[in-house]
Amino acid sequence: MELAIKVVPNSKAFRIQNKNGEIIVNTKSKAEDNKANLEIIKNIGKILNRKIRLLKGLKNRRKVIFIENGKETDIQTLTKGNCR
Repeated sequence: MELAIKVVPNSKAFRIQNKNGEIIVNTKSKAEDNKANLEIIKNIGKILNRKIRLLKGLKNRRKVIFIENGKETDIQTLTKGNCR
């Protein structure tokens, strides 16, 4: 399953929100040396207990991630209660 996200690096805490149908991921890491991308893959993978891959947006704030064996309920799981 593919999921489009917008990344806000260098935030106070890792957080996932759904604002007007757009998934916004705040990362603690800065957008340098691939640190924010690695934080996204690690934390979303841990929340969903699935493998995550970055498909598009290696150096862009708008990214597309691939959730292995993903389901529609995964989006609800991610945005429920502003995951941290």
